[in-house]
Amino acid sequence: MSDPLVGFKNQYAPTGVSGCVLGFAAYQSQCLAAYGGLYFNFPEYSSFKEFKVYVPAGTTDFLMFGFLPQNTQYAVAVRLGTPPSRTSSITSAEYETVLANQNLVTSFSRLQAGEEVIAVHDGSGSLFVGSFENFSQPLVEGKWLYLRVITGEDIFNLTGFVEINLDAYAEGYARIVFGADGDPVDDLLPLPTPGQLTITGSETLQGGARSTLTATARYTDNRERTVTPVWSSSNPVAAAVSASGVVTAGVVSASTQVTITASWTENGVTVQDSQVITVSAVPSVLTDLRLAGANSLQSGGQVRLVVNAVYADGSSKAVSANGFTLSIPALGSVNTRGVLTVANVASNTALTVTASYEEGGVTKTASLPIIISAAPAVLSRLTLVGATALVASGQTLNLSALGVYADTSSKLVVANWQVSGTAATVSSTGVFKASTVSADTPVVVSASYTEAGVTANAQFQIIIQATVPPTPIEAEVQATGTSNKFSLALWTSVNAVAPNGISGRAGTVKSTIPGRTTYKLFVAALIPGGKIVPVDTLVTLNRSGEWQGLSFPIAEYLNGVTDNSVQLVEILDNLDVSFISGTKIYVGYGTDDQEMISSGRFRLVYQIQ
Repeated sequence: MSDPLVGFKNQYAPTGVSGCVLGFAAYQSQCLAAYGGLYFNFPEYSSFKEFKVYVPAGTTDFLMFGFLPQNTQYAVAVRLGTPPSRTSSITSAEYETVLANQNLVTSFSRLQAGEEVIAVHDGSGSLFVGSFENFSQPLVEGKWLYLRVITGEDIFNLTGFVEINLDAYAEGYARIVFGADGDPVDDLLPLPTPGQLTITGSETLQGGARSTLTATARYTDNRERTVTPVWSSSNPVAAAVSASGVVTAGVVSASTQVTITASWTENGVTVQDSQVITVSAVPSVLTDLRLAGANSLQSGGQVRLVVNAVYADGSSKAVSANGFTLSIPALGSVNTRGVLTVANVASNTALTVTASYEEGGVTKTASLPIIISAAPAVLSRLTLVGATALVASGQTLNLSALGVYADTSSKLVVANWQVSGTAATVSSTGVFKASTVSADTPVVVSASYTEAGVTANAQFQIIIQATVPPTPIEAEVQATGTSNKFSLALWTSVNAVAPNGISGRAGTVKSTIPGRTTYKLFVAALIPGGKIVPVDTLVTLNRSGEWQGLSFPIAEYLNGVTDNSVQLVEILDNLDVSFISGTKIYVGYGTDDQEMISSGRFRLVYQIQ
């Protein structure tokens, strides 16, 4: 077989880019990094009936096209990995069938599966082989792509494009066997397998804090890379570990040892490693403070600031700052929830926000420089806010709307409001009024807002309750978007003093810290049976922010929560909730799960429409 294409060493970058001849080490080349792929063009070969081109491991898109004399019927056979078996012309019936079904653009997945593809055309003069869309997964192994003209004239002026995932290409490159001519041969080195897994990270962790573990796999070819294994904890109450390796400690009364295990499987080989972490009952010393938020914020916008304390044991935890100061006080303010609202400005203006935090006699500060942009940001979503999502017959509820923007900021906006059914009304200013009902009745409030030609919509479901049980739990609801892309968050708190009708036990919990009442915060969802689960199923949101099946003791979302402090609970994020329609979200507080249940300190806070 003639071989005018001799692999990557003859493949060139786009016309006009000098010094960019790309070889097999192309993943290291600035050309590939700049253009995201390899182009090849072989006009010097005037015509040919057979050729092959190397399609490297890591390929995510491949398209090759050449030219034939017009008004010529032709057929080509294409195969990945081995030459096509067809050497002579196809029948008229085959020609008509293939022409009707393929039109020359082959699905690369068929080639990856080892199929020999016949492509034909009726004489327009163009030949295409490949795909017009990215592959769902990069090509696992590099292989030669063979093409043979079996009916028609020679192909000339072949051009193509290969788009590559650089990491996958680098791994595939390590397996290539090169021939004497410098080109790859069909044989590949065996797949490397992991021979060892090693966990690295802090071995001590104070109660209520978090740290991150890293797993590194070492392979039989001596390569090493960071992997994401399956993590598990011998005692999730004392220390839970997330799918990404973040360990979150519970509050313990005595130092507790927990074994964290990682398991990684690749190419049929499983390796494991374990690390013993001591969860300390003694607080670690505060060493640093970090303040996160938007670095650029539109004029008049608001954004939540996140404060994280860092400790001598390497752990960290989210904390509430003792106070915030602004370099120019007239340019904004920060409320008790840590939400920064900036003033309107006529030109881009620099502002520095500083947070301070004290713990154990140590005070630390952290600063965040922000540019207040005079140019408005682009509207992306709409959030509806209500002090509750449960109201009694005849009760009113003030709803507000926040525009959410591309710079992560939000603003109060004037939305257009609507309500479904006849059980309630909503005014043009978002005042919801419930009618009298004899049974709990769900009502969906919808709102829309348009700005600079962009329209955003949101929905908020309110349950009108025939009877409203008293509860010490408050939960402001923030519902973003509609059911096909829905987000849900709560600002929740528990009041130490029980309202009328609530057992006094709600305010007489023994403190785990002398002189201070603290709780665990629990979040649960009751998913109705029928769509994704056969029967009604209760799941809980754990400290890692992951949903898990119900187990005892119940996994808490937060611990060390004090009376009357306000906590942000992020429940759903950009999720299609149509498949969990009717799911009820509950929040509860207690020194432990049994105390929460026995005291009745839990309540329904939202039902998904």
